[in-house]
Amino acid sequence: CQQLGVQHLFGAEVPVEGKDLVLLASNREGYANICWLLTQAHLRSRDEPTATLEELASANENIFCLTGTEAGPIYRLIDDFKHQEAAQWMHTLYDIFGERLSLEVTHQRRKGDDRRLAHLLQLARQTGVPPVATGDVRFAVPGDYWRYDLLTCA
Repeated sequence: CQQLGVQHLFGAEVPVEGKDLVLLASNREGYANICWLLTQAHLRSRDEPTATLEELASANENIFCLTGTEAGPIYRLIDDFKHQEAAQWMHTLYDIFGERLSLEVTHQRRKGDDRRLAHLLQLARQTGVPPVATGDVRFAVPGDYWRYDLLTCA
């Protein structure tokens, strides 16, 4: 990464109370905290590992949190028209991470993405949590797009 001038990021998708969050380490201490959270989650249950909010609150130093996309709770709550619950979850995360929290938004060109994106951006404005655009990598080279398109067409 350094030779090519690429900024590397270390992180993991961490289940917290059954809800997947994307946690990114800003340094070695943040990475150690993510590893500790994953360890606690797996010690609790190997089949369905999950960290607690208390563990997350105690080990959030040097960690940046993304709320997750389809695997995360925000998208499911928005899709189920539970906007108040989505806002409550955002406030809970903001209490833990403060300025180190962003609402992850993505658009995969699927049915319903326009509506979801509009509601996500409204939630970002309502809660004051900045949105960050991400994209799930679905194919390695442009020539493979047709396979992705075929598998996701509606």
